[in-house]
Amino acid sequence: MLSFLTLETAMDRDELVFLYQLKEGICQSSYAANIATLAGLPTSLVQRAVEVSEYYRTGKPIKRIDKASSDEQAKRCQSVVEKFLSLELEDKDLDLQGFMKDELLPSAGELLNRS
Repeated sequence: MLSFLTLETAMDRDELVFLYQLKEGICQSSYAANIATLAGLPTSLVQRAVEVSEYYRTGKPIKRIDKASSDEQAKRCQSVVEKFLSLELEDKDLDLQGFMKDELLPSAGELLNRS
C-alpha cells in the first residue's frame, strides 16, 4: 500500500539534469546544493551549506563562522540584562512595558536582522 518514489536524474559531465520522471526508490542524496547554485545563490553560501550538512550527517559539531558577530551579540545581550537588573521592580511607577518596548524589542530586532 506504500511505495517510495523519487525523481529520475542524470549527470551530464558535471551538470545535474532533472528528467522529471518518477521512479521507484528513495533519493540517495540531496540535490539542494545543485538547486541553490542553479538559483544563483552565492558560491560561498552553497559551500558552507554543504559543509554544515556534512557535519550534521556525520554527527560532528557545527561551528559558527561569524565569531565577531557572536561577540557583538553577547555584548548586546549583556547590556540588556544589566539594564533589566538595574530596574526597581518594586517601584509602582516603573513602566516595564516601556522598558520592554524601548530596550528589549529593538535589541532583539537588531539581532534577528543580523542572522
